[in-house]
Amino acid sequence: MLVKKSHDIKGYVLGLLCLLLSSIYIFAQCPATETVLLPLDASGRGTVEVADFLSPSIILKESSISKSTFDCRNIGIQEVTLEGTTSTNAKFSCKQLVIVYDSMKICSNSIISPHAISGKIITENGIPVQNATVGFSSDDVGFFRGTNEDGLFLLDDIPANTYTISAEKNNNQKNGVSTQDILTLQKHLLKIKRIKSPYQLIAADVNNSGSVTAFDMILIRQIILNAITTFPDNQSWKFIRMDYIFQNPEDPFKEVPAANYSVDFQPAIAANNNFIGIKIGDLNHSVIANQNQSTSRSTNSTALHVANKIFKAGETFIIDFKLTEEISLEGFQLGIGVDGDKLSIQSIDGLPAEAVAIERDQSIISYINKEALNYTPEKALFSITFIANKDGQLQEHLFLNELTMVNEWYDTQTVAHPIRLAFIESAESFSVAPNYPNPFNTTTTLPFNLPMDGKVSLKVFNSNGQVILQRQASFFKGVNTLELTADFPNDGIYFYEMTFGQEQARGKLNVLR
Repeated sequence: MLVKKSHDIKGYVLGLLCLLLSSIYIFAQCPATETVLLPLDASGRGTVEVADFLSPSIILKESSISKSTFDCRNIGIQEVTLEGTTSTNAKFSCKQLVIVYDSMKICSNSIISPHAISGKIITENGIPVQNATVGFSSDDVGFFRGTNEDGLFLLDDIPANTYTISAEKNNNQKNGVSTQDILTLQKHLLKIKRIKSPYQLIAADVNNSGSVTAFDMILIRQIILNAITTFPDNQSWKFIRMDYIFQNPEDPFKEVPAANYSVDFQPAIAANNNFIGIKIGDLNHSVIANQNQSTSRSTNSTALHVANKIFKAGETFIIDFKLTEEISLEGFQLGIGVDGDKLSIQSIDGLPAEAVAIERDQSIISYINKEALNYTPEKALFSITFIANKDGQLQEHLFLNELTMVNEWYDTQTVAHPIRLAFIESAESFSVAPNYPNPFNTTTTLPFNLPMDGKVSLKVFNSNGQVILQRQASFFKGVNTLELTADFPNDGIYFYEMTFGQEQARGKLNVLR
């Protein structure tokens, strides 16, 4: 929608406003912001406020704008920054445009009409799609432009003609595709939780067959495991006109959504040629669609315990990967890497073969259950057999690959949680791993390893050496965890001392509220 601050405007100004969209995420970062048309009054001045950019249904508790007053020197396109908090305590910060014009000819005697074709491409949830190729074709000529980081495209200084406008993007098929998408599709096919969005259903049909089947799940997993590099008979993205209305949103395959615009272009503005971009295989809107997009993940990660081991060249050994807490798990995905000069991955046990891809120095796991299963710290989630190429220590040469894989597990609601590795010393010795989370508010967990069954005592001290928490309990041999909950009086560093028999381990705890 276009918003006019005051006075009537002519058609060409309306077209100009359609052309000049906000330069940053309207949908992703601000609640229903709209470009404002600002005619100057008889004194040659005009003002705006944050509420002018928002839907009337949004009530503001507080707001600010980087520039609110304009005059003859500002005629044209002005960018402003909007910040505020709504009545629901939702904070926002984004940029928008003010189109300042002289409807009363206070500042000039004539107005120049612009000449351009424009539009924008965003995802279903409003994220701008960068580097999509937009084609403008007629019977005798064709032009191409790419979308910028705000999803905008613009073509000017072209001859008057009738143009067909279409969009294309076909790279990085793996972008936004994860095991979470497989779980989402599985729930849809099992009628546990149906996909309602027509855009998500189109994204789920990765082989472009005109239906969503279990074979699409197989193909998504194969992309994750690098068994294939492209989806068969499909491109990485599909684009549909933003103004297209699905006749049957729950079965979009029975219709052919409009995918292009036809513009009879004269020396004027042809704006609002907007598209919805659909990333094939991405059912949870995790695609990174532009260079400015940021992602946020929970820092409350779950650890996989791995016994640290000193290995010798030529040795073959098996390492269990165990959870540090009891969880109900629908699935997980991991990228496990090793220093190939020191280690090789021979096999992974405890998981179906189709869930694992192994190369010499890395492995990828994409595992799902048909229903959530309970896992406890006593049982290995899976085991890996390694071959040592040279002498070394496991902790220095084993890692989770964060560059090619988002390492995460999925709970009973298919919500993703980060996974990290926590190394402990060998089973033959008493050792304590770093606590998590760290820093923490009132509760943290200490993982530790016992060489045999026995009693463990723990003391927590403040900086003055005063004991503020004391615990004692019996534990079994192997990896254990001890949850610490206390009303820590102040933020800052505390110290712990854990004792097993004649052995002691000490460390620091960082409290931050």
